Amino acid sequence: TAFKGTSAVVGMSLRNELRGKRSNPADWYKYMQQGAQAVNDANPDVLVIMSGLNYDADLKFLASKPVSLSFTNKIVYEMHWYAFTDGNAWEKMPVDTLCQSVTARINDHLAFVTKTLSPPAPLFISEFGIDER
Repeated sequence: TAFKGTSAVVGMSLRNELRGKRSNPADWYKYMQQGAQAVNDANPDVLVIMSGLNYDADLKFLASKPVSLSFTNKIVYEMHWYAFTDGNAWEKMPVDTLCQSVTARINDHLAFVTKTLSPPAPLFISEFGIDER
């Protein structure tokens, strides 16, 4: 409730980059929905930003089971994409082939929330980039 009534705060992200062997859709639904509802109850003026699994690169599980909350018009999904997500494929594969593969994966695992999810929701690309080492 620290930012309740602060118009410059437009959204709150629940958890960044869920990952690891113990991350799974069942726990995601349980805890992310609890968190989303708690944020909305405490501050109904903000958007609720929900990260996916696998370093925020997978929301595919939502295609078969959308979230179930008392509100839907304030959910924003979040994704991350880095060039190193694909290892050294950028050095080994033809660029057109890799771009097609990456685009298909992003559409299948993430971007579908903007079109085919019921109801469709915004997608926030909150982290992206290249390895500059």
